[in-house]
Amino acid sequence: MVYSEVVRTWLPFIVATDLLVVLPLLAAATVVALVRRSHRAAWLGYAAAGAVGLALGFLVLGTSDRPALRVAILVAIAVLAVVATIVGERPARGGVLIVAAAIPWLVFDAAILADVAFLGRRMIDPSGTVLSLAVAAVAAVVGVSLIVAQRQWDARHPRPVDPTPVDPPGRRWDVVARLTFGADHWWSPPRVGSLVGLLLGTWLTTTMAHGRPPLQVVVIGALGVVVSTVAYTLGFAIARTPGSRRALEPFVWASERALERLETVAGGRIGASRRAILRYVRNTAERPEDRWIRVEVLVATGDIDAAREMADRMPERTPFERVERAGARTWVSWLEGGAVDLANLAAAVAAVEPVDGDERLEAEITLAAAQVRVRASDGVTDLTAPLRAVGDRLGPRAWRARRAFVARVFSSAFWVSAALVGIVLILDRVQPA
Repeated sequence: MVYSEVVRTWLPFIVATDLLVVLPLLAAATVVALVRRSHRAAWLGYAAAGAVGLALGFLVLGTSDRPALRVAILVAIAVLAVVATIVGERPARGGVLIVAAAIPWLVFDAAILADVAFLGRRMIDPSGTVLSLAVAAVAAVVGVSLIVAQRQWDARHPRPVDPTPVDPPGRRWDVVARLTFGADHWWSPPRVGSLVGLLLGTWLTTTMAHGRPPLQVVVIGALGVVVSTVAYTLGFAIARTPGSRRALEPFVWASERALERLETVAGGRIGASRRAILRYVRNTAERPEDRWIRVEVLVATGDIDAAREMADRMPERTPFERVERAGARTWVSWLEGGAVDLANLAAAVAAVEPVDGDERLEAEITLAAAQVRVRASDGVTDLTAPLRAVGDRLGPRAWRARRAFVARVFSSAFWVSAALVGIVLILDRVQPA
């Protein structure tokens, strides 16, 4: 038995199965899990990182006579490892990708050295194999180190177990966000528009880079990432009706103000992601000024009883705080299927002064969000009418909301676009010109 011949026979078959069967199935399963917000999406992310790493590691072996392309693939592995780490803030995911990319390299180089050591065969010059094997081993150690570090972090910072959600039918805790962002269905125009924009940007980048020298491909690829991300952002922002945009603007503006208030209380910057908010709540001692965000986190994790208790303890020292408390209690009552006291909330809003101030506008948006929830559960056709009505009062604040919205979408799509453009360009270079 010649070890390197066995590897050359079976490794391409394994990688072909990975590319043609495993990766498409994982992609479909990941999309379904994300749409359904399944907890399996996290594990599918690890599986996808491993499958992509295995494919790229095999491509490294197949480009020994094309050093520029090999370097590009190695850079792509490093970039994708960073992307996999950033998405969800899970270094272990990047570690899985690195280890998977090192496996074909390790197996092939070890087979060549086994031929020399045990059979005395030198079908392939083994002079550079030791160095190559050492590099692959170092990469594997780095990947394993990331995985171990993540496991140690998780052991020191255990996540609270999410209670089973108790949303009654038609009463999703995030119904206002889903309606305003256009994420209530996977076929919603903003989702379709963003996907079309991303694919068009990637196709244009690949078309322009095809057949060009490596340096030009890198430059075009970098520009293509920006173009694809902009196309994704514009697709998500533009593929909606004017009424939808008017409902979105007040929601985004109020969210930005809420984040600023939380950062003031925390005394530092807090990311806008759900994970960053959860980390703040978990690692920071409760204080009266941040009980409103703790109500939101408890509702999002399905612990309605704790959310009700937290809402009852929210302070009422100012008219705006009374609006916050009434809004939180109204939200919890709606989720439980109970009566919603919109009149009490409206009276609290009317007490906030001055009438043209930011606090009054934010209070009116709180009332409009509560009205949207009631409309959603009552089956009213025009769900976002209250938000559109208060959105007409934004004035110059609307531009701030638009800038914040575009910036959030762009930053969230950038690494996805970079990964997609990088993979497509690498596959294009591997194909015959």
